[in-house]
Amino acid sequence: LDRWFDDLPFSPRVVAEFDDSALMKEFGAGGSGLFPVPSVVLPELEKQYGVQMVGRLTELRIRYFVVTTERKLTHPATIVIAETAKLGLLGEAF
Repeated sequence: LDRWFDDLPFSPRVVAEFDDSALMKEFGAGGSGLFPVPSVVLPELEKQYGVQMVGRLTELRIRYFVVTTERKLTHPATIVIAETAKLGLLGEAF
């Protein structure tokens, strides 16, 4: 996100930075500004926090990684996550 803003002819006024996404959502839901979220969770946030999307940043992507000590995935949840990731989180090919 910082690199994306670096390429724009303006800069946002940053009032807070969060490592905790739940706290960030609470601040945003309270009307304290804008905050970025993945499109996949937007319907949940609109319902839970009453927020509205004001724009879409199509140039930004989030990468997710599965890290395991196992050479072969055996846990059913890990297998589902890995298989879903191969197809893309939203059914889009990587």
